[in-house]
Amino acid sequence: MTPPPEHPGAAIRRRLSQLNVTVETLATTIDRAPNHMARLIRGEHALTATTALLVAKALGMNAIELRQQQMAFDVDRIARRDAASLARIRPLVG
Repeated sequence: MTPPPEHPGAAIRRRLSQLNVTVETLATTIDRAPNHMARLIRGEHALTATTALLVAKALGMNAIELRQQQMAFDVDRIARRDAASLARIRPLVG
């Protein structure tokens, strides 16, 4: 099985490191609670579209790419969790 996709928090953490910016500074800049942002960066919280836009604006990132990372992370996690029930589904096409 392939390794799971990366949570967008990892990309945000790398960007913070590149810019030498703290999580607390980012949280203050985008008006979010520092503990919320810390959980997001650790991959414990999902990245919403609103937060993706705010983070992208503050850090010079791409909000769509961040949300795509979140979607890939979520789909992979659910597919792994529900592999047995997915295997029982017979495709209606092909």
